[in-house]
Amino acid sequence: MAAVIIDARVTLDAGERVALRLAARKRGLKHKDIAREIGVEPRTLAKYACGERRPTTAVLQAWQRVLGITERRED
Repeated sequence: MAAVIIDARVTLDAGERVALRLAARKRGLKHKDIAREIGVEPRTLAKYACGERRPTTAVLQAWQRVLGITERRED
């Protein structure tokens, strides 16, 4: 039987959400640009950005990669 990997959801605190927003602004990227790069809908990314939804670890890592962010706090 194949192993099933469940990607955990990550809760972003307000400071992390602001850091993501500022990094996007610094690079001149809009939600639609970032969403296309990481494979989610712009509306979904907007919900992650405001804390309405929680991204998976994989989505957060892709988001950080697009923005050039290399560190993430440990939970």
